[in-house]
Amino acid sequence: MTLTPPPSARLRFCMPAERHLDAMTAFQTGPRAAERGWSCRPHEAWRHWAAIIGHHALRGFGPFVGERLDDGQPVGLFGPWHPGGQAEREIKWTLWDGADEGRGLAREAAETMISFAFRQLGWDRAVSYIEPGNARSAALASRLGARKDGQWQTPSGKCVDVWRHPSPGDRL
Repeated sequence: MTLTPPPSARLRFCMPAERHLDAMTAFQTGPRAAERGWSCRPHEAWRHWAAIIGHHALRGFGPFVGERLDDGQPVGLFGPWHPGGQAEREIKWTLWDGADEGRGLAREAAETMISFAFRQLGWDRAVSYIEPGNARSAALASRLGARKDGQWQTPSGKCVDVWRHPSPGDRL
């Protein structure tokens, strides 16, 4: 059974579901994903979504869809992530629509997910893997208290920056 994080001030977090597929597919087939080299075709987006849902089943945790409390619209994917082949457990965040940037939603979600991973999942450490050049995510990681800690080469050969989040003992 997967634990669910508590809501934040403006978002509730729920298991990825078919009702979120259109929003995620629009992101993954659109220009925002293409800018990061993440774009794919609709059928590939479906498979990616199935992998995210399967991650919950295999690991007992996974990323959650953040939905706005005021209108229920999904804004992105946030949370704990550790697929096979990945070096360390990660806190990820992705806003699907550029209109949601600069409003503090990613920070709000990331803070909730970091707390969730440490307090409810019992993690003692977490990182966020951020592509070099993704200045917005690097700035957010820094605001969250993470520090750049080298690079890691993904199984697909891409080098990403490792941003290490303070552990619960470091936060005291």
